[in-house]
Amino acid sequence: MDFKGALGAASTRVVWSVAEGSVSAFRWVKVFETVAHKNRLSRNGLKAGDRAPVASLRLRCGCDNPRCARHVAARWFGLRGFSRNPDTASTHARIRPFAAMVPLGEFSSMADYVRHVSRISDGNDRREVARARKLGYATRRIGPQSHPASLDDIIRSKPVRSGGVMGKAVAAPAPARHEAAFIDQATPIPQPRCAEHWQIDFGVFRDSDPDRMMGKATLGRSGNLIEVVFFMGHGAALRDGVMKTLLFDIMEWLLESNDPLVQGADFLSYGAVEEGADGRDKWRRYLGFRPFALDAPTPRDHDWLPEDFDIAAYLTLNPDLRAARVLPISHFRLHGAFEDRKYSFQLPRPARPNDIDMAHAPAKLALAPVRKG
Repeated sequence: MDFKGALGAASTRVVWSVAEGSVSAFRWVKVFETVAHKNRLSRNGLKAGDRAPVASLRLRCGCDNPRCARHVAARWFGLRGFSRNPDTASTHARIRPFAAMVPLGEFSSMADYVRHVSRISDGNDRREVARARKLGYATRRIGPQSHPASLDDIIRSKPVRSGGVMGKAVAAPAPARHEAAFIDQATPIPQPRCAEHWQIDFGVFRDSDPDRMMGKATLGRSGNLIEVVFFMGHGAALRDGVMKTLLFDIMEWLLESNDPLVQGADFLSYGAVEEGADGRDKWRRYLGFRPFALDAPTPRDHDWLPEDFDIAAYLTLNPDLRAARVLPISHFRLHGAFEDRKYSFQLPRPARPNDIDMAHAPAKLALAPVRKG
């Protein structure tokens, strides 16, 4: 190896060492934040020495579609950092955050949920939602990458939020509105191929300007867990109660619709109790989110793979993988399933219900005005 090659290899090692150190430092910062905010457990009804409720998660229930492995992997890696010990006095629970979750099974209807949050907030949340509806705010489902200009305006509208400083709002210049990628238009709404694993976007719009999105939420489901992946509103509309309206509409969809996409869901989660500023904690607490320890078994290989997966057949039918010396199970789980690679010498088995394209399955979004309880 010549001098330039050796210098390049050394610089690469330095870059990776710095990157790994940054990741490690970030993890320690999260630990310190968790320890500093443990007093939030008492605000959420857990006294010293109490045991937190446990959320039993099943990231794969009845689905055996290998394409869903990526959804399960994303959820699993995101959940590993949460506390698994419900004993709040344990060392593990002191340095690990508790998940902020709404147990959907505790509410028989949307009216029941509204009564619950009204007791917590003395009716303030309910009044804010009612005011937002009078102002003409309404929620509707949107397609992926819909309304990019509106989303950029939302992110830039408030440089500092409860989760911290918005780097894009502070540093990055606003894109030109004439750019093709920033034409504020809607995209088609695809129907998820699997009712148990999906990612769906919702937007809040005002009647007076129906093409401008004022708030956005992205939900992701794996098994009996639905997670809030993204949740943000325009700074100018926050005082109008736009984000509480969005959450109320989502809760009504989860609790009262007969949509197969929400059947069997037990929990709605939104980050950790110890994350962010106190304003975010208060917002979630008033809307029914509580701390939970997680019981989520590690997915096993046969949970991720089709029943007729054959390692020898996978390597034989895909000679490029044998030449690359990849691990067949890991490769199929992360890549092969999504590349439609063959994995068995046998003829394909008949499609099961969860493998069938659900493009024509019914999907109703209940977004009627909140009932008076």
